[in-house]
Amino acid sequence: MRRNSSRRSSKTVTGKSVILTILRVAFGGLFFYSGLRKLIDPISFLQSVRGFRFFEHLSTLTGIAMGLPWLEMLCGVTVLIGIFDRGGLTILCGLMLVFITALTSAWARDLEISCGCFGDSAIVTNYFFEILLRFAFLAAGGTLLFFAFREKSGKTLAPAE
Repeated sequence: MRRNSSRRSSKTVTGKSVILTILRVAFGGLFFYSGLRKLIDPISFLQSVRGFRFFEHLSTLTGIAMGLPWLEMLCGVTVLIGIFDRGGLTILCGLMLVFITALTSAWARDLEISCGCFGDSAIVTNYFFEILLRFAFLAAGGTLLFFAFREKSGKTLAPAE
């Protein structure tokens, strides 16, 4: 008996899986890059965090400035490689909510801040656009999180071989 050598795999590549993979790489890569840029110049990032005027103690500011980049990079990697990505996505979506709240608060208090999002010191001039951009990132992360939790196997968004 002859076997059909062109059997289809149990998982086929669909338009949805391609879009989710592109979204996963972009979202995970964005946070990995963002964390890396902050680590390159931690003093500049510390000054950006200080500009939001949420914390007064230098130890708290230093902890945020030194810990947040590593957290972003770690979570970005989990999303990129698809291991523990549900946890990474949950944390990154939570961070997006914190960033949106921080930007909204700075806007309401009419602060002149440097966001520090990518380790740069550019002054935020258009709060509305910055907040809208963070909501777009949150929507991307939320979409990935929805599909990651929807998967029954626990292995996530990338098609398995």
